[in-house]
Amino acid sequence: PPVLQTLLVEGKQNYIVGEPIAITIKAMYSDNSLQDVTSSAVLTGFDSSSPAWNKQLSISYTEGSVTKNATYLISINKYELGSIILSDGSVVGKDGYSYDASNPPVAVVAGTTSTGKTLGVGLYATLRGTGFLKWTKKYSFTSGTFSDIVCNSTLSSYTVYNKDGYVGMNVAKDAIFEGDTNGSDNLAKIASRVYAYDIEDFPAFKWASSYGETFQTYLGGVTTGWYIPSLSELCTVYRNLETVNEALSAVRRAGAGCPSSYNDQVRIPDTSYWSSSPKQDTALGVWDVDFYRGCAREVVPSNVSSVLVVHAFD
Repeated sequence: PPVLQTLLVEGKQNYIVGEPIAITIKAMYSDNSLQDVTSSAVLTGFDSSSPAWNKQLSISYTEGSVTKNATYLISINKYELGSIILSDGSVVGKDGYSYDASNPPVAVVAGTTSTGKTLGVGLYATLRGTGFLKWTKKYSFTSGTFSDIVCNSTLSSYTVYNKDGYVGMNVAKDAIFEGDTNGSDNLAKIASRVYAYDIEDFPAFKWASSYGETFQTYLGGVTTGWYIPSLSELCTVYRNLETVNEALSAVRRAGAGCPSSYNDQVRIPDTSYWSSSPKQDTALGVWDVDFYRGCAREVVPSNVSSVLVVHAFD
């Protein structure tokens, strides 16, 4: 008879607080047949009582003397992905959104941070062409300087992607992360440990630090707290990119004011974006995420990439 080979898990990966689990577990056998074993499998780790990010569920199914295990990543969000965050802190759905100049949109819900806050992505990314910036102009750092802001994926193999045959690390959608996953304080840690620190030496961070001032006319007072995301936070944005882009398009259709040069930015441009996460503690290799090919790359910090900012909302 066919022998149990593996488990296939399908279903929702993003939940709202209080929502029940919604996945299907299928057993695959040696003859490639499938059987739904959802009701018989043992699932542990699901708890939707509070926001949680990149949470790994454990699944086990036994048939006769054969046991197979699987894992499945989920996130528990306070708000529906793609919801629009307004300047007064309220959150509205993207469907049928109407612009109100007294309470302008400031971000789109892209997920949940590792600290349980709502991860909002800013409505503006650097412009294509003119917005390609260096992570830093510096070429060397003191050994061990950035050890506590290193963030890596648990996946380490390089794979070839179907767009242009590009080689990159498969982290953008499916990986879990280790190390420092909270990017909100990364610039402060960098600044405190670089000899003769000058923001001019860190062009990408300068753009992010100036975000509130540059777009203050359109942010309704939410001018502080914006930052370059960690690798894990940037991958969270990419993981939910389609929904985020639908919300950005809804904001633009509603006639929300924005700088004229950003009128055409109805979606996050398909290019590569800096994270604030070095791969090693010397920052000689830094992670960016290619939003066109869907993979992360380790690049030298004197290379250029685009910048988008995020904000952690309560």
